[in-house]
Amino acid sequence: MSRAIGQRSGPVAVDLGLDQAGLSLLAMLRHLPPNRIATRAGLDTIFVYEPAGFVASGLAQIRASGLLHDDAIALTDTGLAAIERIHAVSAGVVTEMWAGQPGADFDRLDVLTADVMAAAATTGGEAFKVVSPLYAPPGTPTFARVAEALTVLRYHRFDAHVAAWRAAGLTADEMQALEPGGRKDAIEADTNARASAPYVVLSESERAALVESLASLPA
Repeated sequence: MSRAIGQRSGPVAVDLGLDQAGLSLLAMLRHLPPNRIATRAGLDTIFVYEPAGFVASGLAQIRASGLLHDDAIALTDTGLAAIERIHAVSAGVVTEMWAGQPGADFDRLDVLTADVMAAAATTGGEAFKVVSPLYAPPGTPTFARVAEALTVLRYHRFDAHVAAWRAAGLTADEMQALEPGGRKDAIEADTNARASAPYVVLSESERAALVESLASLPA
């Protein structure tokens, strides 16, 4: 799904004069409504596996295109219009993949993911703070909002993963170079433990419903 969204966002990037770094950063800022500011630490965490200079390059492009204010990582009116286009692309892809899926109760998924996101606010790290709270333009279909909620929760887990390998004394490069086995498995176990915290807000039956509904959806 993420690949399809990235591919279909190509015309947005061309229109705005952005390369992959610029488009990637803009996509990560799509949950910024007016008057909300993201942090550089959050973006650095999201793109921790990218080469040095990736975030700086992307921010420079976005500012040069008039999408960000000069003194803060906050969207201008032009930037808000641009993320509306990205949301429209995302909703189109999700509609094609998920609309009419018989195994998923999207109304219930909407409630369950909202509850988990609210609980995650107490344990989310820098990446989570960039994409949360969820912003969905008016008129967003429920299944598209659920897809965006899953992105928010994915970055809660991403923060947990970064915290786990940093606690193990590794750098991003060292983590990427780890071979399968004991040390990597231990980091994954620590990640899962850290990432599971907000899901305790759900009852056992609610967690089962969440897992079953998500398992029924195309990836």
